[in-house]
Amino acid sequence: MDGLNTLEIFYLFCALLGGILVVFRMIMQVLGAADMDMDSGGDVGGDVGGDVGGDASGHDDSDAGFKLLSMHGLSSFMLMFGLVGFIVYHNERAGVALSLVAGSFAGYISVWIIKKIFDFMIKMQSSGTLEMSAAMGAEGEVYLTIPKGGAGKVMVNFCGRLREFEAMSENGEEMKTGVRIKVVRISGNTLMVDRMV
Repeated sequence: MDGLNTLEIFYLFCALLGGILVVFRMIMQVLGAADMDMDSGGDVGGDVGGDVGGDASGHDDSDAGFKLLSMHGLSSFMLMFGLVGFIVYHNERAGVALSLVAGSFAGYISVWIIKKIFDFMIKMQSSGTLEMSAAMGAEGEVYLTIPKGGAGKVMVNFCGRLREFEAMSENGEEMKTGVRIKVVRISGNTLMVDRMV
């Protein structure tokens, strides 16, 4: 870093920290460790058939969106602020004020893009919620064993498609893989099912 002044080092630090956070978050999402739970409402990157979560007022949705936006938005802002600020200041030989304005503008644009992406993803999940309500009364079978008092997976045929959902037994009993079931209730993004007789 010889030959760089304090402002250039600051820009590079912001870009490096923002870049590390962006890459770390992407790796965690790919590995599934950064499951963006929304108060038992599923994750944004997961099954679109799930529910965004929360109560009917939608307050949990906006809180979760804000948390996601702040995490992704902050790292994105820092990355773009640092990169553009450094390039404008170092390569273009612009002044401090111009580089700060350019970096801040680039950071703001990146946060705006991230917000639009999250808005789009939440709309996708909202439309998925309507489809999920159509599962009421649908029949299917247990895909992954539903343990006693726990959750498993079921394959349910509705709206002309076979879909996989998290499910729990309505009466808390264990249901092994292959058991025929019927959806009796929907709780959040979980189907409550009973054994077919």
